[in-house]
Amino acid sequence: MTNPTIEIPENQMDIFDILDAPAEETGPVYFQKESANWQPAKNFPAETNCRVVGIIPENVWAPSERKWVGSYQGPDWGEQQDTWSAYVWAIALLIPYKDRAADDANGWVAAAEILKKARDHKTLITLEVWEHNAELFKELVVIEYL
Repeated sequence: MTNPTIEIPENQMDIFDILDAPAEETGPVYFQKESANWQPAKNFPAETNCRVVGIIPENVWAPSERKWVGSYQGPDWGEQQDTWSAYVWAIALLIPYKDRAADDANGWVAAAEILKKARDHKTLITLEVWEHNAELFKELVVIEYL
């Protein structure tokens, strides 16, 4: 008895073609208002907010850092300042009152320092985003919606 011969077409894939194939690369996932888990804001029943874990974009600069795109008080300056302020506030909201310095009751100064470190080191950070200014977070790379 002879062994049958099986002809394999030239373009036939095998398991090794799949295992050795490079992983499909996907780009970063940016903040999507529709994907957020919006909840009523504590102490502000007319507002909604969500929490996300993400990476702060490189272009979120404090006014004092003067690294704006374009001229320092050019046409984009107001939007850039609003964006920076929204990120600082999104961090400050999560600093427990007991951890705030006596001269920084709203956590603004501490939050600005946390923002700078997280941005510069590209570390993950949790933010509390308010729905009314969600468009300012369009460049936030989201790792997880909480």
